[in-house]
Amino acid sequence: MVVLAFGIEQMYYDGMDGPPSHDVAEHLARQVHEVAGILNRAHAELVALVSRALDEDAWGGGGIVSPEHWLVLHAGLSRGRAAAIVAVARRRHELPVTIAAFEEGQLSVEQTATVARHAPSSHEASVAELAVHATVPQIQRAVSRYPFLPPTASADVPEPGPQLTMGTDGAGRFVLRYHAPADVGALVETAIREAKDALFTATGQAHTIGEALTHMLASHLDAATAATPSRRRSYRVLVHLETSGVRLNGRPPLPDHLSNALTCDTTITPLWEREGRPVALGRQRRTVPATLRALIIDRDRGCRFPGCPSASGTGGAHVDVHHIIHWREGGPTDPENLLSLCSRHHDRLHRGEYAITGSPDLPDHDPGGLRFTTCYGLPITAAAPELPGDPVGGLGERRASDPGGYRGPTGEHLYKRWVEFRPTG
Repeated sequence: MVVLAFGIEQMYYDGMDGPPSHDVAEHLARQVHEVAGILNRAHAELVALVSRALDEDAWGGGGIVSPEHWLVLHAGLSRGRAAAIVAVARRRHELPVTIAAFEEGQLSVEQTATVARHAPSSHEASVAELAVHATVPQIQRAVSRYPFLPPTASADVPEPGPQLTMGTDGAGRFVLRYHAPADVGALVETAIREAKDALFTATGQAHTIGEALTHMLASHLDAATAATPSRRRSYRVLVHLETSGVRLNGRPPLPDHLSNALTCDTTITPLWEREGRPVALGRQRRTVPATLRALIIDRDRGCRFPGCPSASGTGGAHVDVHHIIHWREGGPTDPENLLSLCSRHHDRLHRGEYAITGSPDLPDHDPGGLRFTTCYGLPITAAAPELPGDPVGGLGERRASDPGGYRGPTGEHLYKRWVEFRPTG
């Protein structure tokens, strides 16, 4: 038995018998449209709040590094979704027709963000007319290269620069996504194809584009670190040999065939432990040695500041290891007094913008775990979203009576040569 409750109605459906006198697919499609309308209106209200925060410069302070970081922290959004919300908020006053459709629930945040990123304000009404009926890829293809004439100052919407995300999927495989302007993409593609051809010339065997990229990056890493031992120590793949298995730094255990391959020919640096904990240095050293630094980075998986955009989960080369109690004030160089911070948050901490207390070895939700506070003593934490519950004309009541007008793209093929955007007015 599945219960769907979205403030409109409750639908009980056991997977066998559909709702009486309704076709199941059509009934579910209507429910999806109604829920989408609610979500769209909620995102539009969030955009309005972010727009106000931008206008009043009310998002900064206390270690917050960007409006996107502010949203990640306070709304629990991914960095990609936060970037889309901020992109719309920055142009909210320039796109009245698009924003009106967004607030009525007719456009999703992804559709609206695509218009905000590509459409000049001189033609936004015409673009919004298409966006209501088109998918996000269709809007991108139609708008990104459309020759808007005549050119106006507002038409010079800056195109986002190259963007790359890295991570690990549920199966433990590394996933890389790269988005860039067309000219940069052509440069990247040409470089990888050259590496593929060079690999074939050297080995006499055909290789895939993925293998060529791996070879190109490995060659660059070898060349960049060969002459500088300090860089070689900072930029290397760390393999942890433990009784429970073998794993890469900051990642889950590896399968046996990869473990055997990686440990066949490696340099091993021992890390002594006592009762399962690394032997502490105490007050013997102020600086953190490479072995202990690797352990801290593996534990923290990136900057520990709440919602920090640099907390990728596997990064380590670009974080600083900070003493929670400063060494000159008696703090030991031990894991329980060390944590990872990106350079921005490390600098802001020493400038007094915020403070850190607690143990980095405990989970953040533990009472003894890390606590971040502003210079005024206010907690810095990811706030849990609250459900709308105002009984008198509140958000929940309005949505229940008027769920929104989202109908979604038509699904038809888009022929770009027939697309024509008219200037507003």
